[in-house]
Order: sequence, then structure tokens, then C-alpha cells
Amino acid sequence: MYAIVQQCTVWCFILLPYLAIRTVVGVCPVVASCDEGTTPYRTMDGSCNSLYNPLYGTPYRPYRRLVPARYGDGVFEPARMSSGRPMPNARQLSVALFGETEVQDGRSTIINMQFGQLVAHDMSFTADVFGVKCCPNGKRIPPDLLPPRCMPLEVPPDDPVLPLEDIQCMSMLRTKTTLEYPCATNYGTAEQLSSVTAYLDLSIVYGNSVEQTASLRQHRGGLMSVEHRHGQDWPPHNPNASRLCQMRDGTDVCYLTGDLRSNQSPHLAILQIAHLLEHNRLASELSILNPCWDDERLFQEARRINIGKYQSIVYNDWLPIYLGRENMLAQGLLHKEAGAGEFIRDYNLLEDATVSNAFGTAAFRYFHNMIVGQLELRVGLPMVGEAFR
Repeated sequence: MYAIVQQCTVWCFILLPYLAIRTVVGVCPVVASCDEGTTPYRTMDGSCNSLYNPLYGTPYRPYRRLVPARYGDGVFEPARMSSGRPMPNARQLSVALFGETEVQDGRSTIINMQFGQLVAHDMSFTADVFGVKCCPNGKRIPPDLLPPRCMPLEVPPDDPVLPLEDIQCMSMLRTKTTLEYPCATNYGTAEQLSSVTAYLDLSIVYGNSVEQTASLRQHRGGLMSVEHRHGQDWPPHNPNASRLCQMRDGTDVCYLTGDLRSNQSPHLAILQIAHLLEHNRLASELSILNPCWDDERLFQEARRINIGKYQSIVYNDWLPIYLGRENMLAQGLLHKEAGAGEFIRDYNLLEDATVSNAFGTAAFRYFHNMIVGQLELRVGLPMVGEAFR
């Protein structure tokens, strides 16, 4: 690397962060070289979105830090109070500060929260460890039998809700970090990893790698794979359903999508399905208008339009509800409409689109306080109320 630095021009220094990462050999995936004129389509894994550093925003990279991490041992152990004692019980703090009451929101419907969860899943997914149970069926595990990653939250005896359900603890499993994933470059302290692209690219539908995307496609007509049931197209059934979903019996559904969290709730599944079906609608329309296009071009063009529509909804319709349109204009998140033939050119070569740890794991959890505690399934009811007027 020293020999490279000796001969560097200014452009070489721009590429040095990329070169340094590429020197980790043997265990790390090879990143394709980026040529601005090679393809008009974004990559599946988010690489090459930035030509300054092609790895910005790619999966299995550490979250950015707004402030340094603070661990008990400076590396990995949980933080402690200034007195050296363990931090207060998180469940006890939650109940004391926020209570367990529900307040009806007369202005917003649950779709506002649920769309936020869709966006959150599109931008971040902290790399996790599957198959480890820290608090099976809400029951404590003896300390000497507790898996090393587990940090279960003890339920206080005076908890207003959970003891009534005979729940003694809440499962908490520490996630993967840079300490065990050398491809994420070396850090003195443990940094959590995001396993998805950081961009608004509908990775929840299309996946986060060429291989994953290929497994979700029909490979004809630019279409994504679907199954036809009850007169409607649905995502395919996940072949690993028993491992990835909580299945009561063989009639339960567990969808195969670009993001395994799509099965968390009916509302989230509906939004996933809507974007999947929109892709296939676009691909079918494009195939009629452009009969000479092959499967790959139909897929990529439909994907590009689908992502563009989704981004427009996020910035022009959804975000202003929470950030305010004038505030977004002032911060450069929105622009006043350009005139005919004009374009907004505010691209910043040095901007790192990687999601910050504080945003992905704290700030964007704001919508958790909008989750309803009970879901009522109704059929055929008219939409009434001020929210629909």
C-alpha cells in the first residue's frame, strides 16, 4: 500500500479507501469494478452506487457512528453506569417512562406506521444469529445454560402486563459485529452490521444480491415469481417456512420475498405484495409496448420504474407527514419543481449513504409507539372516518 501512496495522484487518493478494503483477500467477496457507462441500472447489492467508494451502502458493512461506541470493556461488553453497576432494567424503564396505555390517533391510520416499517426494512437489517433461544416461551434459562450471545430482559414482578401471561423474561440476542466478520474492515471496537443495502431500492422485494434476486425471478418476461391461489397472484411459499416462520399448521402462509421479515404482520405482507405485483404489472405492460426486449431488460426497466415510484411516495407523500414539507425543502430533502428541461444536480461525490447506528436502531424506531396492540380482521367493511375523507 505504501508503494501505491508514493505514486498517487488526487484521483488515486479518492480511490484509496476502496483499494484498502479490497486488500482483504481470501474471505471477502470480490466487488465488481465500476464503470459509469456500463449499465443504466443499479446493482442488486448496492455496490457502485458511489463511484468514490463502491462499497458504500452495501450489505454486511458496519453502521456509521454519529458518536463513538461506549462498551463496558471498550470493545464489546455491555455498557455500565458511571458507578460500574449494570444499566437499569430496560423493561422497567419502558413501563415507568411510557406506561402501557393506548391513545387513539384520530389523524393517522396504521398504514402510516406500517409504511415506515417497510422503509426501515428496506434500509437496514442488523445482521442477526438465528436459531438461538434466550427466553423460550417466556421462561428463564439457568445462567450456566444461557447461550453466550443472550442478554434476556428480566420481567419485574410488578410489571402491569407480562406476569399475567406467565412471562418471566423477554428474549434479547446480541447481534453479529465486525469482530467476527473481517470483510467489514478492522475496528478497535465491535460495530454492528447491516445485512441489507442502505438505499431506497426495494431490496425488500428484489433481495440484496444477484443470487438472491435470481431465486425470486421467473426468468421470462421480466417477471418476479408468484403463485396463483384463490384467483390472485401471491408471493411463493417459502421452502424453509418451518424454520423461518412460526407455523401453527400446514395451512399457514410463509412468503418467500426479498426480506424474510415480510411475514411479521399482515399489514407488512400487504405492502410487500403490492410492490411485487406492481413490478409484474409494469413488466407485462412493457413487454406489450416493447416486444423486442428480452427478459433481462424487461426486468430491469420494470424494477427501475417500480423503485422510482416508491421513492417518490417516500419523499413526496410519506416523509412530509412527519418532517414537514417546508422543513424538507429547507434541508434539501425536497426541491421545488424544476422547469421544463431542467434537472436538480446536487449529487455529492463524498456522501456516505451508509445508515447510521443511531438512526437504524433508535431514531427510526419512533414508529414503534404507533403499533396497535390488537389487530382486528374484518372483511367487506366500508372505509369511514375523517382519515378517509
